[in-house]
Amino acid sequence: MTASGSAIAGETSQEAMGRELFEELGIRHDFRYDPPLLTVTENGCFDDIYLFKADCDLDRLVLQAEEVQEVSWADADGIKRMVVDGSFIPYPASFIDCFFITPGMGRTLKA
Repeated sequence: MTASGSAIAGETSQEAMGRELFEELGIRHDFRYDPPLLTVTENGCFDDIYLFKADCDLDRLVLQAEEVQEVSWADADGIKRMVVDGSFIPYPASFIDCFFITPGMGRTLKA
């Protein structure tokens, strides 16, 4: 699952991620001590990408209708198929693979 958005003035990246995750999916998680899995920089902007593990029943999520069309479980190949058919954010295959490695130290990618 993914949740995305932008920080409000004065918010940390972790606070913004927690707020967006709750707004879009109804999941509460405190990211205060979670570093981003990776940070992508492009054109003077950056995106922090977080990954965390949690037990989650998709039927119990509270979806923000204006932002979320559908939720489902998918492996790396499934996400890549969704990219091809246009139903997922058009990330490069190598970027998608980053979500399925064991999280370690933060990484920085330059687009």
